[in-house]
Amino acid sequence: MLPAVTEITDHYLRVADEVAPGLVTGLHLTGSVALGAWRPPHSDIDAVVVTSRPADAVELAAVHARVPALLECVYLDEETFATQPADGRVVPFSVDGKIVTDRPCGNLNPVQWLTLRRYGIAVRGELPDYQVSLAELWNYNLVNLREYWAPLAERARRTWPADGDAIAWLVQGPARLHYTRAKSDVISKAAAGRYLAALFPQWAALAERVERFRENQVEMFTERDLDAAADSVEAMVEDAWAQWGR
Repeated sequence: MLPAVTEITDHYLRVADEVAPGLVTGLHLTGSVALGAWRPPHSDIDAVVVTSRPADAVELAAVHARVPALLECVYLDEETFATQPADGRVVPFSVDGKIVTDRPCGNLNPVQWLTLRRYGIAVRGELPDYQVSLAELWNYNLVNLREYWAPLAERARRTWPADGDAIAWLVQGPARLHYTRAKSDVISKAAAGRYLAALFPQWAALAERVERFRENQVEMFTERDLDAAADSVEAMVEDAWAQWGR
């Protein structure tokens, strides 16, 4: 694990143990850290936190007030964690250093559990042995492509700025879902860009520029790039549904 990540997670555990002794029994890293693709400042540190009891929003807010905002946690008590919920239910989670308790948690999905099962890093506690339903995984990816990404591409054309983070989100996000549906596995955002380029060479140059941007190299993007990124989203959605939508 990268030293910067270790420093942040160790600090988090010290603060959590001070604010709420005995609360945090498990800390498991997923996302880009687990996939070996953590790229600050573009990447967060995604974690599933297991608690000895249902966590209180006040104590969680006190913890996250003292922890870098890039550590984004989903909180599950031990009983809930044991069931690996993938239904986007309402549980406490952190975004930009703030605790959210009043809306569904989008990170509770089959892709999250597949990532944790195959690549997760246990900082505290042990990861359980469980299976991810391929049928649920495939269905989640297809539905998410159609219901989240396709409308997002259209909104992006009308309202989004042509900046690197926005374009990277469009270029790499749907490609990851397409790959997971095709291979029943998970890849990093950078690898997803290369996957897009292999499937649709017309966007290979854009995917390469996005990867350079996420490696903190200087890249300038335009409205034309934003439109091309939105086009790539639509192509990924259409291709996935054409192959597996039945």
